Amino acid sequence: MKSNNHYFFGGVDTVELAKKHETPLYVLSEDIILENINTLKKCFIDKYDNVKVLYASKAFLSVAMAQIIGREGLGIDVVSGGELFTVMKAGFNPKEIFFHGNNKTQKELEMAIDYDIGQIVVDNLYELELLIEILKKENKTQDVLLRLSPGLTNIDTHEYIITGQRDTKFGFQIDESLKNDIIPRILSEDRLDLKGFHYHIGSQLFDNETYLNAFKLIFDLIEWTKNNYNYSTEILNIGGGFGIPYHEDIQPLDIEKILSEIMDTIEKEFKQANMTRPQVIIEPGRWIIGPAGITIYKIGAVKSIEGIRTYAAVDGGMSDNIRPSLYNALYSADIANKYNQEKTHIYTIAGKACESGDILVKDINLPEIETGDYLIVHTTGAYNFSMASNYNRMLIPAVVLVSKGKERVIVKRQTYEDIIGRDISL
Repeated sequence: MKSNNHYFFGGVDTVELAKKHETPLYVLSEDIILENINTLKKCFIDKYDNVKVLYASKAFLSVAMAQIIGREGLGIDVVSGGELFTVMKAGFNPKEIFFHGNNKTQKELEMAIDYDIGQIVVDNLYELELLIEILKKENKTQDVLLRLSPGLTNIDTHEYIITGQRDTKFGFQIDESLKNDIIPRILSEDRLDLKGFHYHIGSQLFDNETYLNAFKLIFDLIEWTKNNYNYSTEILNIGGGFGIPYHEDIQPLDIEKILSEIMDTIEKEFKQANMTRPQVIIEPGRWIIGPAGITIYKIGAVKSIEGIRTYAAVDGGMSDNIRPSLYNALYSADIANKYNQEKTHIYTIAGKACESGDILVKDINLPEIETGDYLIVHTTGAYNFSMASNYNRMLIPAVVLVSKGKERVIVKRQTYEDIIGRDISL
């Protein structure tokens, strides 16, 4: 939205937000979050029986975000003790929590069992034996899913965010050991209740063929376990990874079409095999929160190198958005206080970290930039705050939630005292 040459987000003037809360500043639109959740309700939850949506909290998590997810009736997945602790502090129903991760520690597993969470997604044999040991000690039982690696090839996304190939740190391989050792071991253990299977094939996916290929591999195993152990799968968690457009050259994913094709295939296969379809779970994180976020920066130095490029430096960078440096991620941007002006100049937006690779956006058309202007980087709701760091002892920005012209801080800005708070003097 634009008004008086300023960029508005959630009905709020971003220039005024920047002046009030300082920069860099993360801003989230509750309206967009709810719009995306309601889309999932309409095209998935309300459309199909026995399905569930879990919010993948690694994309963005705070106490307030967990409260929004719980209020909207979604479940949530966590991958660490810190995420689990945050979600529980938000008052989340523990039975709606799924705990992922490829190397859960003993302390984290004990924490999950003490909280009596819904599902622990067992990733490997080490974790399986550790979990059984803890449950025996605590005299408790636990519902579990097995995480599987489908062993796919040619997954169309960045290599760092592929998870469903054979060479992966995640999950059990679908092989003879799984069939003849792991599954019967779990089924015979009275401390565990195997509810089903989980798999995740990667992130930022736009091609439905990958999801369908992965399901067919998992379905073969489901059918095999039914025939060989008379085991009926109750839960099939197909993960997330639904892509979002980070800049205008990418078309948005038709989530309704994607989910419809996936569900049609799943229901067809179970019907043909004369088996009851299990509960189907999806885990969107980025898809819900990514488009709901922006980051506001203040422009400092503007440096032109004749015949090469012009750099405009902002007061943040890779410490609050590592994705361009890590994944070569592309973003779109605007000048918040010159939103209506013609984009006549080409700039490379540089961060302030002491790294040559600290470039947020390369060669982007913008209005003429001056020191003191405010830069908006779009679609930063996912994996920006979550992956923020204190590199160069820079402060992690505040998070402001906006909705219908109103705003509230949901995460306070770090202070220098916060940074040295755990330091111990000699």
